[in-house]
Amino acid sequence: MFGAIIFTICISLIPSPLQHVVIAEETPDLYSPVDDVIRLNSTTFIPTVFHQNKNVTFLVQFYNTFCGHCQMFAPVYKDLASRVKNWTSTIRVAGVDCSKDENLLTCSDNKIEGYPTLLMYPPNARIQDPNDAPLNLRSLNIDWTVDELEETIVDYLTNLTYTNRQFPLVVHSLQPINVTNPHNIDRIYGGLLNDPSKSDNDPNDQQDLMIVVESNTSYLGRKLIIEYYRISNKLELRRATTSNIDLLKSLLQDKDLDELNSTQPLLLRITNKDATSYDETEVATQVLVRGEAAYVLPESAEHEREDFIYNRFKRFFEHFYSIELKESDTSLSFKSNLHGKPDKIPQNDVHVESKERGEFEVQYLLNNDPVASRKIFAIDLLKGIVYMLTHEVKIKGDLDPIEFGTVRNLLTILKKYLPIESWDTSVYKLIVDLRTHLDSNRLIYEQNGIESRKMRDLLDLSGAEAVSLRYNREKWISCSNSDKQQKGYTCSLWLLFHSLTVGEYIKAAPVRVRPTMVLSTMRNYIIKFLGCTVCSSNFEKESESLDSSLTSRNSSVLWLWYTHNHINQRLNNEKHAAKRPLPQVIFPPHHRCPDCFKTNMKEVGMDEKRLEDIEWNSTHVFEFLMDLYRPDRVLSPMEMAKILSRIEGKVSYRLIGISTDNAHGGHGRFRSDSEVNISVEKWNFQSMFSASDISLCLFLYLSCIVMVSIVCLALNPKWRRYKMR
Repeated sequence: MFGAIIFTICISLIPSPLQHVVIAEETPDLYSPVDDVIRLNSTTFIPTVFHQNKNVTFLVQFYNTFCGHCQMFAPVYKDLASRVKNWTSTIRVAGVDCSKDENLLTCSDNKIEGYPTLLMYPPNARIQDPNDAPLNLRSLNIDWTVDELEETIVDYLTNLTYTNRQFPLVVHSLQPINVTNPHNIDRIYGGLLNDPSKSDNDPNDQQDLMIVVESNTSYLGRKLIIEYYRISNKLELRRATTSNIDLLKSLLQDKDLDELNSTQPLLLRITNKDATSYDETEVATQVLVRGEAAYVLPESAEHEREDFIYNRFKRFFEHFYSIELKESDTSLSFKSNLHGKPDKIPQNDVHVESKERGEFEVQYLLNNDPVASRKIFAIDLLKGIVYMLTHEVKIKGDLDPIEFGTVRNLLTILKKYLPIESWDTSVYKLIVDLRTHLDSNRLIYEQNGIESRKMRDLLDLSGAEAVSLRYNREKWISCSNSDKQQKGYTCSLWLLFHSLTVGEYIKAAPVRVRPTMVLSTMRNYIIKFLGCTVCSSNFEKESESLDSSLTSRNSSVLWLWYTHNHINQRLNNEKHAAKRPLPQVIFPPHHRCPDCFKTNMKEVGMDEKRLEDIEWNSTHVFEFLMDLYRPDRVLSPMEMAKILSRIEGKVSYRLIGISTDNAHGGHGRFRSDSEVNISVEKWNFQSMFSASDISLCLFLYLSCIVMVSIVCLALNPKWRRYKMR
């Protein structure tokens, strides 16, 4: 009995790893396993694109889940992947999520500076070979529509013949036939039509040579060639253009030739007549399909007619080679193998329940608690800061002197105008240490910039990796509505810079100067580092008159507020299907600050009203912003934990993803019973334990076992009698 008590005491002295267990959630992605987009990561990117798929061209989108333009482009990219899913022997469509830390090096190595970025990797490319550099589709003057992207792929494959590289045989077939004598057509295929070793009487030995006749600018024939190239070992599909008149005169009858302009594109089948020798080959032409471009859907748009004609040709091939197509479908398992996931994804009840609990926490903090519902949460700001430093700065690559100065100024304003040390000492230490390392060679960096590898080393030396592991981007508080649209980071960025402008105003209050450092740093950061290229370009235009707009001490606070409203209005106008009324877009809303408006809100709600039509009371707006964003009123993680402690048992405290002081002033983390009892498969031991911590735990466990064994032996009556003997 006494031994059991000692053992229990020893066990209670050891910190249980369960106290630091959090649920590992999969980061939201723009593409799922059911889409035709192949999702690549840092582990699969190089093997897939460079090694495992010979003769395959890869179109890879580098995107970021928070980027609004990436979200708008995602349906287009899915549609494109679905269109070309039968082209897998030649082209494959993939994507890399650069918002995930594990993909950071891949995105950096490919010099991704904005999202979305589309790179076309040539077949059989070699890593680090400048001759095999991918084509950046941003360099092309095209619209990123499904049709234009599809045609860009076709043009890229066609032009591979002009490159000094190994490319698939289908590329040869994309070139138009340039012979003028139909009797020599077979020679360009090595005697495909007339093989003397085969019997002319055996229909199974007959080869099919088909030619698509179309205009020089048409893509139909080339798309058919890519899709059905060698779908049957009896088919050779080629292309002839209407400019090759001599060839067409030899192949077509006079009537077909006269009607060519209205009936093309045509699908011709070339067969050999009875021939006694190879040199005496004669060909016969049969028209299989007529596109009848001038007659099909005359009242419809051009792209609708093209789709109709293309589908007409596809139906013919699918009927003519139905057996071969069915056999080929059984072997196309590339997509499922790359994703590495089963077709049916099992649902985990615990995971779903935990997600619902997290949503309950968010709603409670935003709506129910009188202290929290009117405040900004430090958790949102900290997640934004960590992402800026450990991801966007790290992925940027080499920094020129201006970009170096922007990073240094960013660290300065974060340390100076926000009480980060009271929120999380580890983030504060990252900022201070990184600033110290940059200042150690400041003169050199200001002249020459800093290399990407050196910047990564300084970030790692400052503890960036450990901090980034502790802050995920799945759960936001004030930005929870944006999180559903995968835009939580951009929301936190706005909150951060609003808080910084207010903090700068307060610090500069005794001095009669215009505080401008925050806005200039913000402008440079968004232009140079923000992943959403379209967003940064638009903000650069919005801030062209920034310097002339800052005429008074409170101008920076009001300028950022008004610009934020103006951008929200523009983004709202771009969403035609989900466009909201103006009163739901502007900030602050009328119910939170009625004195901020001079204009009647009933008039604001009318159609065609713009932000410029609203007359504001700038004094009340400024007071509202100062009260909302002042840094000393931001709800810290410790205060957030105290609020959540009031509803213990109803929430799991997973929103507090970092170590904080608990509600009673001690050190530790809040946990609920449901969090401790999570399935072992969902445990994710973060960087809370080092190797020395684990070794200490094992040592204490072993020591307790030895102590208990000694006490048990000492109290055992048999052992006493043995010693007395």
